[in-house]
Amino acid sequence: MPDAQFDLVESYDTAPQSDWFHACREAGKPYVVVRTAEKTADVMWDYVTLPASYDNILMANERLLKDQAIAIFQKHASIESSVRAKATVVFFDNLTIPKAKLAANELYALIESVVENPAQSTDAKPRQRAGLAAFHASRTEKSKARPTVVEQSENAGKGFELSATG
Repeated sequence: MPDAQFDLVESYDTAPQSDWFHACREAGKPYVVVRTAEKTADVMWDYVTLPASYDNILMANERLLKDQAIAIFQKHASIESSVRAKATVVFFDNLTIPKAKLAANELYALIESVVENPAQSTDAKPRQRAGLAAFHASRTEKSKARPTVVEQSENAGKGFELSATG
């Protein structure tokens, strides 16, 4: 498997899961793709390449995954960006290309840390809350043009969609 933590594909590429998808599946690693357009990119993660034994770990850490994915999103988003997060898929839409690459690396590291260290992950809620509180406190000092996350819809507890607003 290559050293890259994500695959970079063009927005018109209809089958980005070819070589990268198979490499991730064979290695049991997170499948993260950055799909680029002219000036923006989307970051996508899907659990389908992870071993089935990780399904319970992902579901047990759903809140942690969502909260940390949102924190990554907020760090890199603009007011035009949006995020959809569930325990098994995450999408960051409309980020700048450099920010999307950074977000993809962070998202990969998050997913890998949860599935590789499940005991630490499920016990991490107090640490996670403290980290998110510090993150949000530092954000209050930044400009109003930075995105804030607003919950838009609830999918019967199976996930939600968020978007950034100025």
